[in-house]
Amino acid sequence: MDSAYNSPLAPFETCPNCARGNRTRHYGIFKGKYHEYRKTSKDYRKPDIVLAFEVGIHETKESWIQDLELIKSMKVPFCLSWYSVYDYQMDGFCLLMSGLKYLVNPTLNPFRSLHDMIDMNPDMESDKCCELFYSIQKYFAIMQG
Repeated sequence: MDSAYNSPLAPFETCPNCARGNRTRHYGIFKGKYHEYRKTSKDYRKPDIVLAFEVGIHETKESWIQDLELIKSMKVPFCLSWYSVYDYQMDGFCLLMSGLKYLVNPTLNPFRSLHDMIDMNPDMESDKCCELFYSIQKYFAIMQG
């Protein structure tokens, strides 16, 4: 791994209420898979929640097997977002097959981008359900092992 992409946990600004309560937030950057981070980082701590934004698990499902097993075993909420119905249907199938269960079924994300974009290169020749419009983090779901 290139050390430029790996950083120790660093403090992150908190709201005044959290600061008064001596609560802290930390962030770090790691270039690699989640299970690799868990094995190699001296800063690893079990998270309260795992987030994955528009990751396209169905496009590279073999590379997700160890991470999904780890996330499932941690028994913490796993929040995901997707661009389109097609993406959440395909990822959802992979996630359910891995043994994760929905806590919140896929639905429109109330915090999504309200700016729809046009897919300038729709895959009209494939059997996938083509959506001409999409938006950032349009759909979300929460799962758990």
